[in-house]
Formats: sequence, structure tokens, C-alpha cells
Amino acid sequence: MEEHKSLQTIAKGAGLVMVGLFISKLLTYLYRIVVARIGAEQYGLFSLGLAVFGILNVVALFGLGNGVVRYVAYYKGINDNKKIRQVINTALKITIPISLILAFLLFKFSDWVAITFFNNQDLSMILKIIAFAIPLSAVSEIFLSTFKAFQRVEYEVYIKHIIEGVVKITLTFLFLFVFAFGVLGAVAAYVIASFGTLILSFYFLNRKVFSFVKKEKTTFNKELFSYSWPLLFYGIIGLILLWTDTFMLGYFLNASLVGIYNAASPTANLMYLVPYALMVLVLPVMTELYSKGNKDELKLVYKSVTKWILMINAVFLTLVFIFSEQILNIFFGKEYAVGAPVLILLATCYFLSYLTSGATRILMVLKKTKLIFLNSAIAAVFNIVLNYFLIRSYGIIGAAIATGTAIVIISILQTIEVYHMTKMNPFKFNNLKILISAIIVFLIMRIIISQFIVDNLYRLIAASLVFLVIYTISLLITRTLDKDDLTVIEIFEGRIGRKIGFIRRFIK
Repeated sequence: MEEHKSLQTIAKGAGLVMVGLFISKLLTYLYRIVVARIGAEQYGLFSLGLAVFGILNVVALFGLGNGVVRYVAYYKGINDNKKIRQVINTALKITIPISLILAFLLFKFSDWVAITFFNNQDLSMILKIIAFAIPLSAVSEIFLSTFKAFQRVEYEVYIKHIIEGVVKITLTFLFLFVFAFGVLGAVAAYVIASFGTLILSFYFLNRKVFSFVKKEKTTFNKELFSYSWPLLFYGIIGLILLWTDTFMLGYFLNASLVGIYNAASPTANLMYLVPYALMVLVLPVMTELYSKGNKDELKLVYKSVTKWILMINAVFLTLVFIFSEQILNIFFGKEYAVGAPVLILLATCYFLSYLTSGATRILMVLKKTKLIFLNSAIAAVFNIVLNYFLIRSYGIIGAAIATGTAIVIISILQTIEVYHMTKMNPFKFNNLKILISAIIVFLIMRIIISQFIVDNLYRLIAASLVFLVIYTISLLITRTLDKDDLTVIEIFEGRIGRKIGFIRRFIK
């Protein structure tokens, strides 16, 4: 059916991105696990260095990532190659000088930043090294965003999610365990991998997807600038939401607790995998539907994407509730297991937050970037205030409560705003069946694991597979899947070359 073409485009792209993300997160997680083995204190310093880099990288990008996706996709639709070059070159003219200035300032004042904000001179050299990654990463992101706009996500998957990850983990292992460079080796591996991503993304974009390096004169695209600058502050505030807890823990507590917290936090945020994979193509698809006035299909995409996120992330959240302590113990070590309550709190809040990923994209389609910024600003204020008071009273638990509350506030605001402007809500009635299934399976699994000790990776995987089987059966019995979900099933059937009649019998 015509109305399912958009879902098919999103689902196909998401499938490829999910494979890449799975490999990427596996490598990144392994990267963090390897670094964590040098001790919680050194890992804490490493985490602080990445936090500083992350904030400056967002500033360097100037919100142009989503701006490039939107406008390149729009001009591609009307076959205006000159405008596409104008958008790409405008983004580069903004990003390159800003990123170089920020890199220089961080390198020059690394001692001051390390001592003034973190009271730790050992952080200075980490900041000096990570400064080189700022222009590399920011410019790469412009090229990677252009791949998304052309719906050629395979290049992002291969370059960013696979090749960069392999290079990073390989160099990290060599620098830590062969050359004994310590935590500085892990940071150097990060920079070198970023350089590789820049070179490859430039080559494949210019040679294989769209040749933007031409001698023709292009003017400055003011509309791109106007659209993107609020997203700069949205990105900065997003990082404030992400890293305020780490910064304040580093200020009020010690590096060891920062390390424990930063084992639980990225683990909780693993559930971003499915939303990210789906959202790669949601923005260009929704933009096209909106330009054609196809509100019914836009509504279908909004609801279906939300349901898919709920259905898959419910698995991860339930597993975290059951095995939080075991996950941290097995993957990071015994000293990190005390972060289990942090993992549960953050996973719950991320779960709620990612359900509204579609609402964020609709606001972008409607050009409500200033409203997105305002929502984030409100949440950031709550985040800073709550972290300040709760960390001093409750330590890392307080940090998790503060950060979780802030990101849920954004979710609530965006959902209400989209409904007010479009009368669209992201939920289907049978979404309740997903939650009921997850709760029932959680209770069953609690009974099962009470008879067994899950103390190693193999038992954790086995228990997770048992959960997944019971959960899937529960979804089928309750007839949670509907005709709109056939899009995903048909794509999977195409991959394996056969019909799955058993599952089709349970679709309403």
C-alpha cells in the first residue's frame, strides 16, 4: 500500500543502521571496558575528558547536523544540486573555523580547566590530546549528515559505526597493553580513529554520493543558519543534561565514584540504539510527507515508530530491572556493581525519554527549533539545580534522580506541544499490551532466576534468551502486532527468503 512506503523506507534503513549500531556499541562498550580495567580513578578522568570534548564538539557543529539533513533532503527532492552544494559548503564554512578555535583554546588552557573545574592536574594532558579530535569530529559530522539526507546510511554505518570502532579498540588495546601508555593511550586512540573517519567520509561523499568540491561559486545559505542556530543551543543543553551529573560528581565527590557512575550511565543509554536507528531516516521522510500535506501517513509513521521503540526497549528495561548488578559486575568488575541503582533509575528515565523521539522530529519538520531549544533550557535548569542539591545529599543516586527527572521533563513538554499543534499523539491503544507483557514476563523471570545464580556472561546471555522467548510468545498471544507492523515482517521475510506464516497468524 502507498501509505506504508514511508514505513518501509524507515524500516529498511533502520535494519542496516541497527546492525552497524550493534557492532559500534559492542566495540565502544569493549573500549570502555578495556579502559575501565586500568582502575576507576583513571577511568573517571577519561570520562571527564570525553565530557569536555563532547560539549565543545557540539558547539563546533553549531547545530548544523540536523540542518544539513533537512535542507539537503529538501533540495534533493527538487533536484537543485547547486543549492545542495550551497548547504554543504555553508555548513563547512561555519564549522571549520569554530572547531579550530575551540581546539586551540582547549589545548592552550587545559591546565586552567583541569584545576579550576575539576581540581585535578592529571586531567590536563588528557584535554590537550582530546582537543585535536574537535575539528576532526565536527567536520566528519557534516559529511555523515549529508549521507543521511541522501538516504545512503550504509556509508555512515561502515565508516562511523564499524571502521572507526575497530580502529579505536585495536589501537586502545595496543596502546594500553603492548606499549603501556595508560589512559593517554586510550585518548590518543580516540583521536586517531576520528581522523580516519574524517578522511573516509570525505572521500566516499565526494566520490560516491555527491560531488560537492567544485569551483563554482556558492553563496551563504542564511536559511540553514537560521534553522540551525537554535539546535546549537539545543545540542549544548543536551550535553549539559548528559554531562552535568559527571561534572558535579567530579567536583563534589571523587574520580572513583565518577568512574562507577560512568559505567552505569552509558549502559543505561544503550537503549538509544533502536530510536537512533529509526530516527536516521524519520526526519527526511517526515519532511517529505509534511511538504505534500500527507497528514494521515505522517500520523501513521509517528505512531508506528513509537510502538517499535516501546516494544524493543521494553526488553532492555526489564532485563536491567532483573540483572542490573550482574551486568555491571560481569562487564566492568566487582567495584562497579554498587552502581546498580543508578543503572535502574537512568534506564527507566531513558526508556520514557526515547518514546518521544518522534515528537522531536515533528517539531523539527515544523521548523520549531526555537521551541526545542526552550524545552531543553527548562530541563537544563532543573538538571543543574537538582544535581547540585541531590549529589551533596545522596551521591551518585542523587545524580541519577536529577538527570532522569530532567530528560523526562523534555519528553513530556514535547509530546504535549506536538499534540497541541497537530492533534497527534504517539501512542496506539494496544501499546498497553506491550507493557502488560513485559510486567508478566518480569514476574516469571524473577521466579525462574531465584533458582539459579547468574554470575557469568554465559548465564546472563542464557537468561536473557529465555526472557526474550517468553516475551515474544506473550506479544503474539496478546495479538500486539497489527497490520502496520507487517512492513517490518515483510522486510525480514525478504532477507531470509521465506514467509513466516506462524507469526502472521497472530496479526490482527
